[in-house]
Amino acid sequence: MHDADDETLITHVRRLGDLHSEAYDIPELRDLLLPALRSDYRLIEGYHPLSPAPVKAPITAYLGQDDPSCVLDGVLAWSGLAAPGSFELRPFPGDHFYLAAREAEVVADVAARLARE
Repeated sequence: MHDADDETLITHVRRLGDLHSEAYDIPELRDLLLPALRSDYRLIEGYHPLSPAPVKAPITAYLGQDDPSCVLDGVLAWSGLAAPGSFELRPFPGDHFYLAAREAEVVADVAARLARE
């Protein structure tokens, strides 16, 4: 997507959810937002670790249940990097931008996990 034309990229982002997507309709904001968005996609699309190493810390994966860009098998793949029994999946109602509506719940969950460690 990072090499897509502006309209294709914006259409793709709008399919993820509608968190303030009207900003892309304002030319001045569009010009400010698109370079950062392209950089995000360049990173996402270009990063491929050669041999991911397991981590010792527990892994909690958060996702929006209706996020069209977040394939459940891909999220569950993180469990392969966690020590046995130290992976947890935390789905929340919503799309790619679920965090906007669920910020307090997610922050509380992260804080509770950090307090236990």
